[in-house]
Amino acid sequence: MKKEDLCDIIGDIDDRYIKSAKEIKRSVPAVTKLVIAALVTALVLGMGAMLFQNDPEPPIDPYADLEPIAIWDFASTNGGAGLGQADAYDISDIACSNPWNERMAITDLPVFSNYLKQSEEMKKPIGADRNKMTAALLDAAERLGIKEDELIITDDAIPEEKQAEMVERMGGYVPEGFFELNSLYGTTDEVNITVYTDLTVTVSFKTPLRLPPAYQDHHMNSFDDANDIAKYLLESYKNIIKMDYPAISIEGGSYNTDLTKGNYFISFYEAGESDIDSIIGYNFKKLTFNLDSNENIVGFIISAPDISEVAGTYPIITPDEAKDLFVKGHYFGNTRVSKNEAKLERIKRIELVYNNANRAEYFTPFYKITVETEYWALYNFEEDPKIKTYAEVYVPAIKSEWITNMPAYYKSFN
Repeated sequence: MKKEDLCDIIGDIDDRYIKSAKEIKRSVPAVTKLVIAALVTALVLGMGAMLFQNDPEPPIDPYADLEPIAIWDFASTNGGAGLGQADAYDISDIACSNPWNERMAITDLPVFSNYLKQSEEMKKPIGADRNKMTAALLDAAERLGIKEDELIITDDAIPEEKQAEMVERMGGYVPEGFFELNSLYGTTDEVNITVYTDLTVTVSFKTPLRLPPAYQDHHMNSFDDANDIAKYLLESYKNIIKMDYPAISIEGGSYNTDLTKGNYFISFYEAGESDIDSIIGYNFKKLTFNLDSNENIVGFIISAPDISEVAGTYPIITPDEAKDLFVKGHYFGNTRVSKNEAKLERIKRIELVYNNANRAEYFTPFYKITVETEYWALYNFEEDPKIKTYAEVYVPAIKSEWITNMPAYYKSFN
């Protein structure tokens, strides 16, 4: 538009509109002008800040401070021995009460430091804590209603007065931890209690406790029978079980050489209020009853290692990633599982578990994979060749970048 055209248009505007506009301009108060100016200034400054602000802070990496760790080597610490195997017609014959399942969306888990240290020279854990062992002993006694002054407490430590004599006889040198206690004992007229350095407690009744007649013909060779007994134990021995959220665990059920079902094992674990609580309870807070063939209670075992020291919370892989690692040979193997058997179609069960061996530096999560092997039954069942042998292998659940000794297939296995 030309300047002359614009002037012509303005000249055509009615004078009354121009007068009205002047009156409106005079009617705007000074305060409103100041407010408008302030808003404009704020808008300009805000836009400037948006244009010149720094990039947003990157998200914090929750695993940045983790240290790579060495995980427990099942194969070397067991001398290449089998890690666990069972014979059955089908994997469903073998009971499993692991609370973990593949639908749980768990992305990381705590790794615990073992309070015990390892003596390579003596091939045993050292650094036993007498106070921890005594506390475990008194806890077991309390479950039975036994007071401390009713116990005769002894141990297997070598007395100080004999240590110098032994050092001299051994040429002046003894390995580190040689004189440490390995077991603590508490006895009464009715019970023997033994506590080991890893805080495992075994309780033996000098006179077995009889189950009611209704349970004495069960023989523990069916899951339903074992479950009936477990429910009775849970109701009748709450003080011994001593858990806030007790959950029944029934394991076992493999076949014997005469094609009869083997015994099931009844345990209870602290389920807690979350999936991770249940996983930790199943692996670290468990009580197992010992029953004889006549369903007498001959004692129980408390498995409760010290997990008070957390080394860190580590990211874990998925079950599918664990299966892929198994196929590639990254597992601690079993003598019954060969490299040729590391195939997806041979996987019959997968579980998330922790190792809690007293010789481990850390208690770490693993995927326990149960494999159907080519081996024709552990005991060579000639009566029924349909029975299969299932063996266990273990794949580290921690992501490989935080593992210093990622396992590879052991060529000595065939």
